[in-house]
Amino acid sequence: MNYAPPVSAHAVLRYLTRIEKFDLAPIVKAFGRDASNWTLAIAAAKALGVPLIELQKRICPEHLAGAVRGGAARIRREGLILYCKDGIVATIGDELHGKGCKMLSRREMKKGCQSMDRRRR
Repeated sequence: MNYAPPVSAHAVLRYLTRIEKFDLAPIVKAFGRDASNWTLAIAAAKALGVPLIELQKRICPEHLAGAVRGGAARIRREGLILYCKDGIVATIGDELHGKGCKMLSRREMKKGCQSMDRRRR
């Protein structure tokens, strides 16, 4: 069975620049600033000598595709975070730039509930 990864072109470009540290400037210069993300992603994959689908499989392996298509919003992997929307990986962040979840104190939670109550009235 052929596996088609649910990964956007923007996610591929972010993966190349953030994780692989690939310089996209020459490709953007060659194709122009108005080039689509898919055009840039295909050209970058060709410059690396790797098929585009192989890059997409590196980003979202087959065992994670079910979670992405099932509606997961954020998937944390070793070294990167996949941000998903509408059943595809929309963009990527690395561990250094990801914010994570902030723990709220009781006072902050109570204040948030009170302000929500005021908005409902």
